[in-house]
Amino acid sequence: MKECLWSELWFSHCYTKSFRRRTKLGATAGTATIHASTVEIPDDESFVMTCTRTPKQHHLKTPLKARILGAAAYHLAKVADGTGLASVEATPKIWDLAAVDVIVREAGAILELQDGGAAVFPIAPERLDYGHHDMPIVAAANRPIMNHMRSALQ
Repeated sequence: MKECLWSELWFSHCYTKSFRRRTKLGATAGTATIHASTVEIPDDESFVMTCTRTPKQHHLKTPLKARILGAAAYHLAKVADGTGLASVEATPKIWDLAAVDVIVREAGAILELQDGGAAVFPIAPERLDYGHHDMPIVAAANRPIMNHMRSALQ
């Protein structure tokens, strides 16, 4: 029997949208299949999602318009659905990333740790005490945008 992982995020209150994905079957928002943007050159008409701490820790050198929507998982879901080209989160915890990681990957986007470009999962042994460790990440719609965001963080 083929194993199928399932992940689902529900945003309520301000956000009335659900995001889902099944391994190797793609990601959805509601009933619509979602895909990360194919735009490869950042411009001032596209968005980068950030948390409130990102501008305090980084001066992002990018033409992308910064948007703060209030939740790391929602920011990453917006990269997955093509609304944003990237997301930079300064202080997310593992529980902010666990469900959305697979949604991002199934939508064709990239999610990496800020310190070195490694994938978030599986969790490195030094981060297993995850209650006390932030997991700063960068997400991008595709590799050219990730390369741009990596240089924008310098």
